[in-house]
Amino acid sequence: MDAFAIRLPEGKYDMSISRKGENRSLTRPERGKFEESILTVTVSDAKMDAFDQQKKDAIRFLQDNETFFTILNGFDTEIKVLDLGVRMKEDITFTKTFFFPAELVALCGKHNIGLELSQYQE
Repeated sequence: MDAFAIRLPEGKYDMSISRKGENRSLTRPERGKFEESILTVTVSDAKMDAFDQQKKDAIRFLQDNETFFTILNGFDTEIKVLDLGVRMKEDITFTKTFFFPAELVALCGKHNIGLELSQYQE
């Protein structure tokens, strides 16, 4: 897993690695162990209310790191997810939709990456 992180431009992205079998928490071992290895990369510094900027940053990340994903696809990885986060106002009582541009969906599909949207209340 460490080899993956080395392939990304150093210092450009915040990343962390959790390895299969490691404790989920150093101070609370009762939380169990990781069932798979996880590489977490922050691809956007945009705030949660800047969804359009998050999408643009994600597209740029996927385009700029083609070699990284080619290498990653050569490994037996169980889950690859691009997770974008948005903040929801508590007073929203109607349906809220989120559009993902075809370019972002195509890039994720090309690299076998799922898209996820995490919603957080203010």
